[in-house]
Parts: sequence; C-alpha cells; structure tokens
Amino acid sequence: MSGIKINMLFNIGNLSLAFFTFLLFLLPATAILKTGNVFLILTYLVILLPLFYAGTRECAVGIRTAAQEKNRLSKAEALDFLAVVGGTLVTFALSVNRGLGPVVAAGLVGVLASLFIRRHDVAAYCGAFVGMSCGIELFITYGGVVLAGVIAGFIFVFSKQAFQGFGGKLGTIALLGCIMATILIGRQFPQCLRPTGGVIKYLYLYSVLGGLVTYILSARLGHRAVLSSGAVGLTAGLLLPLLHPKSSGILSVMVICASFAGMSGLERIPREIHIVIAGVFCAFIFTHTAVYFAGAGGKLGTIAFGSVIAVYGLRMLRAKVNNFSYSYRHKVFRRR
Repeated sequence: MSGIKINMLFNIGNLSLAFFTFLLFLLPATAILKTGNVFLILTYLVILLPLFYAGTRECAVGIRTAAQEKNRLSKAEALDFLAVVGGTLVTFALSVNRGLGPVVAAGLVGVLASLFIRRHDVAAYCGAFVGMSCGIELFITYGGVVLAGVIAGFIFVFSKQAFQGFGGKLGTIALLGCIMATILIGRQFPQCLRPTGGVIKYLYLYSVLGGLVTYILSARLGHRAVLSSGAVGLTAGLLLPLLHPKSSGILSVMVICASFAGMSGLERIPREIHIVIAGVFCAFIFTHTAVYFAGAGGKLGTIAFGSVIAVYGLRMLRAKVNNFSYSYRHKVFRRR
C-alpha cells in the first residue's frame, strides 16, 4: 500500500472521529432550543462551542501528523486489529449469551486485557465498546457484531495518532464501527426514552464520581488507563444493583461512560476540577442524546470524548482570554 494511500486512510480516520462526535452532540440541538430554557441553552452552548473550536484544531494537527506517518503498517498494528475484533466478540458473548450485561462484560474484558495482554489492552478495550451493543435489539447474529468489530479495528489502526490523550476516543471508534455495520446489514437502532425524574440527579452524581475515580487511579496513581476504567465499570456494574435496584442499569452505564473521560492524559486534563466538569458535561449530553443511536456500542465513549474535548477547548479559550487581557494591560501600562 503506497504512502499516499496510507496517509489518506489516516486522514479519513482522523476526520471521521471529529465528524461523528460533532454529529452526536448536534443532534439534540433542536429539542434543547425548543425548550426555551435559557439555562439549558447556555449550558449546551458552553459545551458545543469549545467542542467545535478544539475539535477542529485537533483535526488540523492530525492532518499534519498524517503527512509524516510511515508508509507501512507494522505487525503490532495487525495484532491491534485482531485485539479489537477479539474484544468485540468476548464482550458481546459475556454480555448477551452469559447475561452479564454490557457494563460488567466490558469492565471485565478491560481488566483482563490490561492484566494479560498489556501491549494490546487498549485495542481490546476498544473492541469491548463495540461488544456493548444491545444484542438482538441491534444485531441479530454474530455476523453483524463481527462486521462492526472489523470496521472498528480498521479505524483503530488508522486513527491511532489522532486525538491522542483524549479519553473516550476508543468509544468513538467503536460507534463508527457499529453505525457502519448497522447501515450495511440494514438494521435500525432501537427506540429509547430520555431519562426523566429523580434519576437525573444521580446521573450527574455518578458521572462525576466515575470520571474522577478513574482519573485518580490512572493519572494520579499511575495505573493503566484501561485497567482503571475497567475496574470502575466492573465495580459499578456489581455494586449499583445493590444501592439502586430500580435504576442500576442506567446509573452503571453512566459511570462507565464517565470513566472513559477519566482515561484522559494529563496534557489534556491536568487537574481534578477539569474531570469534574467533564463528568457534568457527560451527564448532560447523555441525558439529551438518549434517543439517538440507542443500543450502539461506543456511544458512551463518544459522549465522553466530546465532553473531554469541550473541557480542553474551554481551557484553550480561557488561556487566549488571559493572554489578551495581559497584553492589553501591558500596553496600557507602557503608555502611562
């Protein structure tokens, strides 16, 4: 495969991540605007505008990086591809056939991958997100799941250098695989209702906790990001049914969603307050995008991915404002 074709595939992977993240975050725009709730609309804009600002800038960085990529794929990248497909199948089997549910299954695969195949645990965890898809409601047979895993595997390999350090990127790759596979096999996403009532406050609480605990385990205590997220998801999937029997399903899903944001690197999310904000953003977008792409593996990661990019964008915008303010004060002082 020529260098030009390889670079083109890297660019396609890079742009696809940004496009589908922007798409998911834009889908609830009409519904939010129709509410007429000023606070709701402002919150949405605070998420959306920095997301587009930072996302487009990172895309440009990815395009420049793609031009410097090597012309051949390595053996390690081929094994990553296989790990994505393997993680997909194992998670789907544990979730659907063994009845563990998507959160426990994905968390277990993440922990085991981090312990036993450390060189390819990230790829296997990416596959786990594909395998979180809602069984027969979305994919009737293993053929659809395998197809989604294969597509995600290719995207994983060709977007490895894009958006580095942003938690949730693996889920976005998985969502791309699920959407493309769903289209190719002619399936439709199941219907899902938007969460309402008292459960919403718990969504925000557990989103912040899930992201924060994962971040502390990974960024502060030095544990592998996959192990940290997997352990948090597995714990939530086992513990929350005891604490919240009636709403444990949606709350455990919220925890593992935010845990993906907690996988972010320190260069993107340098402080705990930033991951707390990302957790709030995750819960907000999770609530307002519940009806879109329901049942698709990777949607949770995409929510986390966009939320982390939005927080990073806020940091960038704040730095620009501070620099402008400093320059202005310096000019005024010199004139005096």
